[in-house]
Amino acid sequence: MFRIFMYDTMGVKHTVYDPSSDDETLLVTSAKVTNEIDKAGEASFTIAKIHPLYNMFRKISTLVEIRRDNAIIFFGRVYGIRRDFYMNKTITCEGALAFLEDICLMPFHYLKLQRDPASGAEYYTYENKSKWDYFKDIMAVYNKYCQEDRKLAYYSNVIDETFAYNEIDGTTSFNSVLKEIQDKIIGDFDYSLMCTYYQDEETGKPAAQVNICRQPIGSSNQKIEFGKNLIDFEEYIDASECYNCIIPVGKGNICIFSDDGESENSTVPIIDRIWWVQGGLDSDINGIIHKVVNFDNIETVEELWEAAQAMFSYGGGVTSYEFEINAIDLNLLDVNVNAIDIGKSVRVISEPHNIDDEFVCYKADINLLEPDQSSYTFKKPTRMSPETMTDHLYTTLAGINERMNKKLNADQAYGAVTLSTQGSYLNFAMEDDTNGS
Repeated sequence: MFRIFMYDTMGVKHTVYDPSSDDETLLVTSAKVTNEIDKAGEASFTIAKIHPLYNMFRKISTLVEIRRDNAIIFFGRVYGIRRDFYMNKTITCEGALAFLEDICLMPFHYLKLQRDPASGAEYYTYENKSKWDYFKDIMAVYNKYCQEDRKLAYYSNVIDETFAYNEIDGTTSFNSVLKEIQDKIIGDFDYSLMCTYYQDEETGKPAAQVNICRQPIGSSNQKIEFGKNLIDFEEYIDASECYNCIIPVGKGNICIFSDDGESENSTVPIIDRIWWVQGGLDSDINGIIHKVVNFDNIETVEELWEAAQAMFSYGGGVTSYEFEINAIDLNLLDVNVNAIDIGKSVRVISEPHNIDDEFVCYKADINLLEPDQSSYTFKKPTRMSPETMTDHLYTTLAGINERMNKKLNADQAYGAVTLSTQGSYLNFAMEDDTNGS
């Protein structure tokens, strides 16, 4: 059973819709909730003029809570009110994640006080912080300046602090807190942004927690099966990232074909030059499809070759697909069956479509009045793109090499240690420059 509640500007809770109520005016003529990974989500419902709360909704200031039985499945605020010819009002709400758009950051850098050992003069340098620390800092800024009933908890246990990509020295923009999280914390990683809703134990009011997580966040014991609760099916195949030839470009715009005006390569006619690394899709069938990839931390042709080959080994150039299904959530019929929740994996079985696999629910369009008309979008769990995985690897190597060289050369020249890759292994090489001392 679904119920809808609203909180007025004084924080008082009112019932908008409750099918178990004897009050026949507490009705809605349509109601829908959309929850989606990496997005704030949306809810909308329509009330007639006879509804007792008809004139109480206010944009931004009115908060809305929607429950499925006792679980809160949506919490947000009103951002649109539309009245039609028959005086019906459609109330549209945005999820709590959108609250993070209210507060914008200012450009800043983390600074570290340094002291010149010779002169004793003090000066500041930029200092990097981890993604987790940065996430905590900007959420603290948001919670300091936002309205009290829009404060957000936050959590993550997946941010990998081993990548150099996870080091942030601040920001140069006036981004909103939400955009900063999307750009710098999530980015092209395999992290996802979700909101979970709960009832605050102290106030008894709904609250939200911002979660940075990897998919899936859990599994459901429910199965979606053809001929049972699978009603409709539509598949989407995306070939936007199909390629079979990578043109790797390194620092200083170097590529695998050297044309410096001095080497023999400079005399090779342009029509006979090969400046890409081939792999992925069959070129005999699909033809040659180029993709330019920039590796700003790579300075040698050999490493450019390796990076391109690594991208193909990580699955670069293949098609991706997702599908949308209409299904009956069996939880509505049997409380012992887990509900279909975004972020959780569900087994989908459809022999006619040759599908029997676990998929993650990325989007749920729930019809509160006709649950059998709800639809769900499923995908395989999002993974970091092959391009980003490769770039992370070489960025991390460059960062480790730089730090090791600084450490080794701080007091005495012990030699330069260099890390390189070979397949999935790290190679250590030491160049002795101590001259026998």
